[in-house]
Amino acid sequence: MIRVGFGAACITPPLGKEMPGLFEKRYAEGTLDDLFARAVVLDDGRTQAAMVQTDCVFVRHELVTVARNEAQRLCGIPAASCLIAATHTHSGGPVFRGFMAEPDIEYERFVAEKVGSAIAEAHRRLEAAEVGTGTDAAPGVAFNRRFEMRNG
Repeated sequence: MIRVGFGAACITPPLGKEMPGLFEKRYAEGTLDDLFARAVVLDDGRTQAAMVQTDCVFVRHELVTVARNEAQRLCGIPAASCLIAATHTHSGGPVFRGFMAEPDIEYERFVAEKVGSAIAEAHRRLEAAEVGTGTDAAPGVAFNRRFEMRNG
């Protein structure tokens, strides 16, 4: 039997924070949609693992290390069993170094703690599940809404 749980934590940065990932500096002036760290925890009775996606342009090793340790502290999932990734949004908070940007260590720690919280929430919500696979098309689910193309 496999058990699965899901959790999420809001990681929207405060207004005024840099939004890195472009060739010019941009700062958050408002919020169109909140940003999240979304987690799933899997437990087969022998091993537990977590997978997390963060609405960040990038996740640095330092953020991942703190987040994994926080998850282990909060719910016992081994740090090495936590996979943490970024959606690569260019409208996220300052967790990136490069293109004239420096990570905001305070915000990065906030994100790491929220990742740990999302994993802990998913762990608390573990319940029996069935696993399957499938494919389908979902036009309009994902698109770049920031730039207008010639065809609209």
